[in-house]
Amino acid sequence: MGVVSSLYNWSLGIFSSSVYLWTYETVTFAHILLSGLLILAAFWHWAYWDLDVFVSSTTGLLVLDLHRIFGIHLLLSAIACFGFGLSHLTGLGGPGIWTSDSFGILGSVRFVKPVYSILGLTPFSYGVISSNHIAAGFFGLVVSLWHISSRPGPTLYKLCQMGNIEGVLSTSIDLYSSQQA
Repeated sequence: MGVVSSLYNWSLGIFSSSVYLWTYETVTFAHILLSGLLILAAFWHWAYWDLDVFVSSTTGLLVLDLHRIFGIHLLLSAIACFGFGLSHLTGLGGPGIWTSDSFGILGSVRFVKPVYSILGLTPFSYGVISSNHIAAGFFGLVVSLWHISSRPGPTLYKLCQMGNIEGVLSTSIDLYSSQQA
């Protein structure tokens, strides 16, 4: 993943010209910090379960607004995808990406410039990885904002069987089993 050294002056024998901030210890600390933030987010959701997302605007009853919940989670994942592509893979805020030659012999951590052209379709173009994350994150942001702000009509709900969570899950299980046959 590009981490080759430690804060205690030992390494794997690979010397990188990338950012020296990311060592085994700092990556471990970052993962522990992010998992702690996820635990705090779970506590927050447990304590504040009666938000507007869970209250129907027409009846005032507690319901799951699955369309808006999906939009919120899509927004968070799109931000993570866009940030990973723009910051980590391109080297603006992270170490870059581990790349190697066409034979897989020589490898190193490098900053990768995104490629948004037809030339990126070659199997040796690492720029496609960062451009894919940036483009998918951007389109995910647009789609998530649409899902949060708009409401589909009742016809679409009936066609997609989105009336309740059981219908949504049983439809996806049915579609999955029919594709496997």
